[in-house]
Amino acid sequence: MATSFKQAVHKNLECPVCLSFFKEPKNLTCSHTFCKGCLETLLESCGKLLCPTCREETWVPGGDVGRLQSNRTVRSLVEDVETQGQFGSNSNQENESFQRKRNKCRKHPNYDEECFCLNCNKYVCCKCGILEHAKNAHTILEAGEHETDQNNRVEKLASKADAKIRNVDKYFTFVEDQRKRVHNIQKRLNGEIDAAFEESVEKLKKRKTVLKKEVEHKLGKLKTSLGDVEKQICKQIDQIKKVLELVKNGLNFPHQTEGLTSHEAMCQQLEELLNRFRPDEELPRRTAEEGERIGFRSHGSDELRLGHLRQKKSKWLLRTEAPLPPGNSMSGMVISPNNEMAVGCQNGGIVIYSYEGIKEGTVLKSVEVRALHFMPDGGYVIRDTNNSISLYTELCEKLDVTFETIKGEYGGLTVGKDGLIFIGYSLSQKIQVFKPEGGKQ
Repeated sequence: MATSFKQAVHKNLECPVCLSFFKEPKNLTCSHTFCKGCLETLLESCGKLLCPTCREETWVPGGDVGRLQSNRTVRSLVEDVETQGQFGSNSNQENESFQRKRNKCRKHPNYDEECFCLNCNKYVCCKCGILEHAKNAHTILEAGEHETDQNNRVEKLASKADAKIRNVDKYFTFVEDQRKRVHNIQKRLNGEIDAAFEESVEKLKKRKTVLKKEVEHKLGKLKTSLGDVEKQICKQIDQIKKVLELVKNGLNFPHQTEGLTSHEAMCQQLEELLNRFRPDEELPRRTAEEGERIGFRSHGSDELRLGHLRQKKSKWLLRTEAPLPPGNSMSGMVISPNNEMAVGCQNGGIVIYSYEGIKEGTVLKSVEVRALHFMPDGGYVIRDTNNSISLYTELCEKLDVTFETIKGEYGGLTVGKDGLIFIGYSLSQKIQVFKPEGGKQ
């Protein structure tokens, strides 16, 4: 009697889907009851809610299973049974024994539901299977065979799922490794960019220093020249003021013969000073114009040379005739990028003249020049009497560069706009072309 009571309780308080006590039981339109969680799973997998028992569709308001009507009676019975503890720790084992025992057919109470209809997807007794389902050409299996097939199918799917999960885990690990790889590449490239940036900044700083030194070198000479003129003018004005004061004071003394003679001499001296003081307005103007012709041209952001100083174009006019140093002979002459004229001397040195024809000085006095030219940046290229090629900066600092020239022959020298150096030879009638970096042609 107690066993029958337990069977009745389990039969009426178990969810047909999960075969466990109902959890939040919900009624369908067909009056069948199932767990809320089981119905949510069915709705999610099928897209609509079909009763697992009779296949009748139930409309779910807003797609929320929780809004279906709750079966309060079943929920209360489940809570009472769980509270009273009539089924202890062995309840799961009893459930399994009840699951294995077949239910009786409702139409034929004397027959167990030992068959399963694949078309109707439900258990039936053998009599229903023969009289109803087989008659409609349904496929009927023994319940045990169907359950074995289902277990095998579930095991197969579980194995397949486990294999897929392992493969996905491996793929996830692979993707993670590749992401870390890309991150490391990004980190490395950022480091290289930072290093290149710092290196470029240092180069720009050095180039800025060189340019400012060039400005100081070029304009400093002009400022010194004008400063010398200012000193000379101040000196002459002071002399005129001093003699003028003496002349004025001479009028206050008695007009004696000696005093008149001295005063007359002072007047003549003042007259000579006034006649001698003829300011050369042309020289300061030309000097300032020479400074204005020095400009700066930026190379933009494509190069790290920052820019270079350049001399604006002007028309050469011979204004003075400044001779070369005594005992020296001219071996070459070339116009610099700053529009200065450089004259090479075979006995040593390069004499620099401004575009006004004013001699500015002599550089590289110890270098015996046979031919010379200027690099685009204003540096010197010199072919000496030993047929050696040397490069110097605009500030006359020798660069550590060597050129493998043909020994024993002489000829010309010129430089292209791109900095290539062309060396000519008269005997072999050859021309060598060198890059500024030196080496072989």
